[in-house]
Amino acid sequence: MQLAAPERLDVIAEGLGLLAEHVATLREDVLHLAEVDRPRGLAVLSAQSEEEAAKVLILLDLVRMNWRDHEAVGRQIGRFYNHLARCIYVDAT
Repeated sequence: MQLAAPERLDVIAEGLGLLAEHVATLREDVLHLAEVDRPRGLAVLSAQSEEEAAKVLILLDLVRMNWRDHEAVGRQIGRFYNHLARCIYVDAT
């Protein structure tokens, strides 16, 4: 939030792209673990990939927010780093 608004959007857009690549790679690994019948690793990596995907939704909600409401923006950014918040996003979607 220390960047000017246009620069923020550029950084968020870059982060969204990186997250999408990361999640796609994790999902490929999840499919591989399913194929080789590794249920424990499958469960762990599946949960991790879902939480990483939730970060995309959190960032999209951040972009749609009124950035003049600094308290709300701060709470939303906190959700990006909060395990429980990411799990709630996963369940909601």
